[in-house]
Formats: sequence, C-alpha cells, structure tokens
Amino acid sequence: MFPLGIFLAFVGVLGVAGFLLQKYKSGRIGNTPFVKTGDAASRGDAVAGDKKAISVEGNVVAPALVTAPVTRTDALFYHLRVVAKWKVGDQTRSQEIANEKVAASFSLDDGSGPVGVDATKGGDFDLKQTFKKTKGLGIVAVFTGDGIAFGDHGFKVIPGQKINGFKIPDNAEYEVTEECLLPAGRLYACGKFEGGKVASPSWASLMLSPKSRDELLAATMKTANIAKFVGIGGLGLGGVFMILGLVLGGGGGDKAAPAEAPAAIEEAAPAEAPAAPTPPPAAPPADAPAPPSEAPAAPAAPAAPAAAAPSAPAAPAAGGGGGGGGGGGGSRPGAPGAGKAGKAKFGGKAKGG
Repeated sequence: MFPLGIFLAFVGVLGVAGFLLQKYKSGRIGNTPFVKTGDAASRGDAVAGDKKAISVEGNVVAPALVTAPVTRTDALFYHLRVVAKWKVGDQTRSQEIANEKVAASFSLDDGSGPVGVDATKGGDFDLKQTFKKTKGLGIVAVFTGDGIAFGDHGFKVIPGQKINGFKIPDNAEYEVTEECLLPAGRLYACGKFEGGKVASPSWASLMLSPKSRDELLAATMKTANIAKFVGIGGLGLGGVFMILGLVLGGGGGDKAAPAEAPAAIEEAAPAEAPAAPTPPPAAPPADAPAPPSEAPAAPAAPAAPAAAAPSAPAAPAAGGGGGGGGGGGGSRPGAPGAGKAGKAKFGGKAKGG
C-alpha cells in the first residue's frame, strides 16, 4: 500500500502543478487587453496593458510559409530538435546537436487592419508533431560516411560531431523531433506589443492558438479544473494509502526484511550446579573372562623352622642338697664342692629375672 500511496501522491503533485499552470494561463488570457488588430497596429502602446501586454485575434495573412526540413511540411512555424544519447556504464548521457526555431513572417487581420506577429522565439503554440525517430550509426552510414538519414526527404545527421570541443561517441543514438504550427485560417495571439508587432514577452511566452479567445479561455479553465481534482484526489488518496501502509507494516516497500536475530535466552543460574552423575562402568568385551568376585588371598608364607632350644638343667629336687644340683651339672652326685659352685653361677640370673 505504501508504494501505491507514493505513486498517487506523485500524480497529485503533478495535478496541482498543472492546475497552477492552467490557472495562470487562464488568468493571463482574461486579464490581457483584447483589442482590434487595427488599433494594435496604429496605437499599440496606448491600448496595451501593464508591461505592454496585448492580445488580438484575426485571419492569418502570410505571404510565404516556411518548410520543415525533415518532412517538408509547409508551416507558419517549425521547431527542429536533434539530441544525441549514449550510455556510460549504467548512466545515459545526452548532448543537444540542433535546436532550430523558424517562423514565417505573417500578420493577423480582423478587418480593422493587419498587425504583425513575431513568432521567431517560439512560445506556447498549438504545435503538431510531424516527425520523431531515434536511430544509431548503421552499416550504410559506416561504409558511405554520408550521415544517418531521417525521413524520406534527404535529412541527415552527421555522427561523431564535436560540440563545444566534445566529440560525440560512435555508439550514440540520435533522436530527431520536428513540430509545426500548421497554417490556419484564424489565430489568437497574446503577447507583448513591441516594434509594431505582437511579440514574445520577457516574463512569459507568446501564445498562438487556432481557437478563439473565448474557446481558449474555456478550454484552459476546464483543464485547470480537471488538474485540480486530480491533484486533490491524488494527494488525498496517496496520503491515506501511505498511512495505511505504515500502520499495516508496509512502509518498507519492496525492501527485503532483514533476517531476524535469534532471541537471547536468559535464565537464572542455579544456586548450586548439580554433581555430574558417575558414568556406568564400561561393559567388558564379550570374550573377556568375568572378573572374580573377590581377590584371592595371598598364600601364607611358610613358617620358619623353630630352633631347638637348649634344654635347661633340671632343678635340684627338694631335699637333695647341693649334691642334686651338682649332679645336674655333671658332677658326681653327692660331691659337696659341685653344689656350691652351681648356686653361685645361676644365682645372679635368677635374681635379675
């Protein structure tokens, strides 16, 4: 909707511009003094209005007509324009080669006497387009070097000309336009009285029309009203569609929507991170023996052989006296000396024990 609104608004702007132009034109026709051709010729300064503005209407008196160069059309006025166009990259450039305006010498006479009209500067005329065509440098022109022909009457454009020191490139195309003011039985002229003629004013253009003053004024007012409605309608509808486009999200026109960025996910961090679960033991290979439920006990070390303890001498029997103790020492039983000696030898150990 938004692009449609812009288009309608643009049409509306053109309508408003057309309305203002036609309104100015109708005001100029209505406000410019409309006088007899004889009065204009004899006392034009006196009957003219502000800035010597004047308008007349009468039969055309033209001793000779001019001939348009492309179509050989006889006319009161012709406008010939030749423009070269070529491309540089993506841009189109142009250069005007010819802009020719030629008018016949003629006058208007309403029966009160003729007054001359100077149309050499052109103006707001009811022109008829008699020719328009675009051509490039063809094979014939390349081989003959005789220029590019337009029309059937020998009009040619020489390619590669230098205009203001700039040479037209060989790939340029040439557009030729011809417009003519055809001879009419009667014309209305509105301009400035200057040099005894109705000429082009400095603040506006000379108006020439085969319509009468009243017909031209009515047609101009009608065109102004149409342009006004087009302007109001275009601006109004354009504004509505642009607003709707903005409201409904269509203001971007044909632009591609940017890729949406993934929304950031924000989560509160847990108070304490849970412990990672213990991974289960890896399953043993299918052909591996099952591990024993318990490790086998280490074999007991062999006991060291116990050393044979020397047998202690037998204690003397009670009542045996020293003879029994001495007998344990290997002495003859009953020998008194041996018993005393044995007591002395083991007494210390027994005490220490």
